[in-house]
Amino acid sequence: MPVNGAQRKGLQGGPLTARVYIGIGSNLGEREANLAEAVKRMAADPSIKVLKESSVNETEPVDFQAQPDFLNQVVLMETACTPEELLEKLKSIESDMGRTETFSKGPRIIDLDILLYGKTVIDSDSLKIPHQGIFGRDFIYEHLMEIDPDIIEPLSGQKLKEVFPKWRRLQS
Repeated sequence: MPVNGAQRKGLQGGPLTARVYIGIGSNLGEREANLAEAVKRMAADPSIKVLKESSVNETEPVDFQAQPDFLNQVVLMETACTPEELLEKLKSIESDMGRTETFSKGPRIIDLDILLYGKTVIDSDSLKIPHQGIFGRDFIYEHLMEIDPDIIEPLSGQKLKEVFPKWRRLQS
């Protein structure tokens, strides 16, 4: 089922639903190996094609600060999954890699977030797209710009590089 009326050919000749940006983070165990393993597991899924990876950056925790620093990166993929199906697959990868729920914003072996899913906007209890962290965390913005400096922010329909500085000025 195509999203946004797109009827294009994608993975294995089937309909291509979206280009999706996934935020990846880890602050427990072998953090860099955890990021690489998560990308490997996403790429192994036949409904996902990993197109590009950002560099890896170390960042301090944002909300709950009494925990180890994170390694973060962003991955661009194409997928034939709906946003909800993709979220389920990402949660399964997190679980299979040993992530256990502790408390909100607590330490985690792996964290996989859907940042952007094409032009889709979702605001439900279980899924928010665009991800709220895009504007609240500079490293996410920097990783997105590294992968695609002309990426469109779906709420405004403008380039993220034009919207982000305006938002930052409003927060100052």
